[in-house]
Amino acid sequence: MLAVVQAHTSSLGAKVEDVLRDVATHLAMQIDERGRDLAFVLDEQDRMRRERLLPPEQSLINLTKYDAHLNRLLFQAMHELEAFQARRNGQPTALARVQISAGG
Repeated sequence: MLAVVQAHTSSLGAKVEDVLRDVATHLAMQIDERGRDLAFVLDEQDRMRRERLLPPEQSLINLTKYDAHLNRLLFQAMHELEAFQARRNGQPTALARVQISAGG
């Protein structure tokens, strides 16, 4: 292969070292460009994967509201059950309970 390069460069009047350096520079630039292309594709895949994992923002807001509501209902039912059990066992129970929670 070196003989082919030497024959080609001698017919053009160029030095073999200059031609090889130009080829190496060109290949390095192509490798760098392919690396950037790969990074872009991987970033795009990650973005698309995240979009598929999370529902739209309004759906998340609704889910949060429903979760909070169900959580309040669960605690209310648990407190009522505790009061019924205490009354059944003859223990005095409060007529009203106040649930205080931190957060919005």
